Amino acid sequence: RFITISDERTPRSVLADILTDPAARWRNVAALAAVMAAYPQADGLTLDYEYALPNTLQDLDLYSSVAHWHGLTAREEVGRITADYTEFVRELALAMHRQHAALRVAVRVRTTDEINYQDETDLVPFLYDYGELAKYADQIVLMAVDFHWATGDPGPIATLSDLRNVLSELR
Repeated sequence: RFITISDERTPRSVLADILTDPAARWRNVAALAAVMAAYPQADGLTLDYEYALPNTLQDLDLYSSVAHWHGLTAREEVGRITADYTEFVRELALAMHRQHAALRVAVRVRTTDEINYQDETDLVPFLYDYGELAKYADQIVLMAVDFHWATGDPGPIATLSDLRNVLSELR
């Protein structure tokens, strides 16, 4: 029995503050720990933060503004957000483990590590450092879906070849 926490209704500016400001990050960790303490029958928490992460170069600009970063390249901003997200997961894992609860982290997947910063409209999968997250989370949930969608080319949500590409990227 896991409680799932999602950022689906969280404004990007709020998540940017949570991830890039250590005090705000700790307040969020403490709030999530308080939620878990209210459900002692739960085995753990599933963290599904994907919606308010920066998805486009404009979103990166918002994060940069909130964090007061100046003169960074998109690659450097992605690197900082990745490190901040990993630190958030580390701190949350410590809080969950103090309560003898597990932490699962749901992550979007990618089939390459190569980001085209000139024309990027789906940065979120590149913000997860799978190896580093696995050091702290008890489980990583790979959301290997959405390779096709209503406004895109027709096809299944996830094909076997897409899943193979995801798995080969994780090795």
